[in-house]
Amino acid sequence: MGATRGMGATRGMGATRGGGRDMGGGRDTGVAPYADTDAPYTGDAYHTDARYNLAMVHLATGDMDGALPFLEQLAEQMPDNALVWMHLGTVYAHKDLVEESEAAFARAAELEQE
Repeated sequence: MGATRGMGATRGMGATRGGGRDMGGGRDTGVAPYADTDAPYTGDAYHTDARYNLAMVHLATGDMDGALPFLEQLAEQMPDNALVWMHLGTVYAHKDLVEESEAAFARAAELEQE
């Protein structure tokens, strides 16, 4: 198993390695458990791939309340990611938060123009 990519070539998302926890003592070993080298963990400290995937699972199951905190965190951590803003706008629209939805969709459109 190698590095994984989240959200394709979208800005703000890079290859990350998971894990790094020693199953016995709970200490951070700094190396992914499946790593084929002794290279230090250089992954994403904010776990954006995991947050994005969790948000997508909540969206796919229609759980807007579950997706919302993940998308808001992602928008804060990756303010230049149009896809996150688009999904956030969708959740706000489903929750009848019209002003927030319009602002999120406007931000997504602005980023797409860049």
